[in-house]
Amino acid sequence: MKILATLLLLFGAALAQTAAHAPITLAFSTVDAQATNVTSKQIVMVAVTVSYKEKTYMTAIHDFYFIQGGMAAGDVKEVVHRDSTRTITAVKPVFVQFRDGSFWGDTSPFNDPNSPASYVVSNRKPVLAMFQGALSAAQQGDQALIDYLSGVTDEETRGFAKRFLSIQKSSGTSAAVQQIQQRVNAAENRPF
Repeated sequence: MKILATLLLLFGAALAQTAAHAPITLAFSTVDAQATNVTSKQIVMVAVTVSYKEKTYMTAIHDFYFIQGGMAAGDVKEVVHRDSTRTITAVKPVFVQFRDGSFWGDTSPFNDPNSPASYVVSNRKPVLAMFQGALSAAQQGDQALIDYLSGVTDEETRGFAKRFLSIQKSSGTSAAVQQIQQRVNAAENRPF
């Protein structure tokens, strides 16, 4: 037990020291948190640990992989979504993935196939395939795009499909195709 306490103390000290040199700065309120990219490199994924008054902690991961420009130098992005049912007491950086595929921080989650980080990365290929399928369907016409997006049932891509259906319904097929194409373009030349 003493060894475990010592290891936890050392890990906490290492994390605190690493956070001082993190490629992001964090600002948080009691209900949400934002990160600022303080490097000159484009960021495509950010993971932070969030401590709550009501719960010890959780890891929040934001993937900017399919967003044009990712998280560019100086950008401020929300990394913990607004939640008024819990009170945030601390937010600390865990890891950052840059556009060139390099990382900062604790990359051990990528060695665990069941970790949220591995899950996010492993889903990039199916998400991209869904985007490409939607673009192909759109070439067949409005109804083909609607049918394709309505038929997406897997959990990893369903949220995107719903978003694009909403755009198609409110602004038309060309607007939905534009949004899909922007995400495909953002992923070009990025390592998975």
